[in-house]
Amino acid sequence: MGRRGPVPDEARLDAIATGTKASDTVGWNPPSRGRASMKRLMPSLLKPSLLKPRLLVRLLVLLGAVCWASAATPAVTITGFMSVLTMSHDGSWGADTQLSLDDALQNAIARCKKMRGLKLGCGGYVISIEHGWLLGSRCGTRSILASGATRDEAEADADLRAGIMRRDYVPNLPACQRVVFVDPNGTIEDAGNGAVSAR
Repeated sequence: MGRRGPVPDEARLDAIATGTKASDTVGWNPPSRGRASMKRLMPSLLKPSLLKPRLLVRLLVLLGAVCWASAATPAVTITGFMSVLTMSHDGSWGADTQLSLDDALQNAIARCKKMRGLKLGCGGYVISIEHGWLLGSRCGTRSILASGATRDEAEADADLRAGIMRRDYVPNLPACQRVVFVDPNGTIEDAGNGAVSAR
């Protein structure tokens, strides 16, 4: 017969799968790979001695706790109208106010595309707020979007963002021009031509 010695781990797994003892294994025979070896291994893992009632109960309790804890709870509760402002790289913009953030974003992007016939880029810069003001500014070729609870806060936020951009990224940033305002009711004021439109 062959020599007996320490049995490699693969041989032990093969012995478990075939129902033989590891000490009966002579030498080392590589286990078969693929589905055949899994079919031999699965019945041994599902023996009643391995699935003790206490373990099964614990697993079921753990599964129930995970399912209960993962009940769908929204991270943010939206209770009112959401305003969205989007601006493209060329200054085209679109705005909308809806109960659904998804609908408002979709409509704002569609309005932006319609403004200059763009196919891409209208979702490049997006800002949204619930019950607040939105402001879109252009500083040369750069877009700055800001928000605030009041119009003054939105303008202060735009000035702060322009100052940070000028200080940290674009030292020669041109003066910024207000392009569009959106009020909490969804009224859109085009600052370029003074037009006001209701949502």
